[in-house]
Amino acid sequence: MDSPKKILSIIIPTYNRPQGLVKVLNSIKAQNVVLDDVEIIVVNNYMDAAKETGDIIEMFSAGGFPVRLFDQPLVGGSQARNLGISQSRGRWLAFIDDDEELIDGYLHEVLHILNQAEENWIVGGPYIPRFDCEQPSWVKEQYYSVSFGGEAKDLQGNEYLPGGNMIITKSMLEKIGGFLTRLGHFGNKPGYGEDTELMIRAVNAGGIQKYVPEMAVYHHIPASRLSLNWLIKQKRLSSLSKAYLYYLYQSSCPKGAKRSLLFFYYLRQSVYSFGKYVFSILGEPLRDRKSFPYRENYWIERVSPFFAKYQINLELAKLVFRRSDYA
Repeated sequence: MDSPKKILSIIIPTYNRPQGLVKVLNSIKAQNVVLDDVEIIVVNNYMDAAKETGDIIEMFSAGGFPVRLFDQPLVGGSQARNLGISQSRGRWLAFIDDDEELIDGYLHEVLHILNQAEENWIVGGPYIPRFDCEQPSWVKEQYYSVSFGGEAKDLQGNEYLPGGNMIITKSMLEKIGGFLTRLGHFGNKPGYGEDTELMIRAVNAGGIQKYVPEMAVYHHIPASRLSLNWLIKQKRLSSLSKAYLYYLYQSSCPKGAKRSLLFFYYLRQSVYSFGKYVFSILGEPLRDRKSFPYRENYWIERVSPFFAKYQINLELAKLVFRRSDYA
């Protein structure tokens, strides 16, 4: 007998974050909705924590909480999500991470939207940072948040919903395929791009991204991420993934002389961007203290955009030179 269909499957990949997993499951359990048409799928991606994760799931399921656990020994966030997709019973699939919590009313809003949603809708909302310790005085919430404003809207152009707060139909994923396993996080090794790459394919297949500000999640920020070095490192990784995706979907790599011209174009752009990057660094001692009260603010808001452009153009030059195929 086939398993009963659900309206919504919530897929949570987890990698060695038992406390985070408990928090996100508690935030789902606390939602003021009946979960008869909802299932939660947890995919453990860290085999050394299989027993601890299993104990957590057993604790929740003992009270009738609709959660199931699967182990994915192939390391990678995309691998874990894809296993969750294959095991899901829902018409709609929601992707939530193990360092998040749902805000009050999240599922009520989601189920209301899904009752009137079209099959090609992709629905998501913002990240609200929740700091796990007292943050340094230079830290601004905007450095750790993802938002497209306070009004509901369809995302356009290069706007893409974040993968840790996104809902899509299973039929759409069966049509376009799952997450690209060469992109994204691999265990403790950070990575980016797998969710944006999926969104690009979904939009190309006729999907419409619906941004709903009421669908917010709290994103936990540990002390280890409250540093300028961490933010710059993430900017670099994000820039590399943007270059890959541009090369994949928005660019073409001609042959012969035209390829050489494209290579030198990106190389020239990277040199130009590097110059802007260096000059912005040299301007740090003379920064406007009212706009940038701390040097970290100047580096994040003024220097890092030039750094990102330099990284993107340099990586595109490398990709054209190697004629790399990421498809």
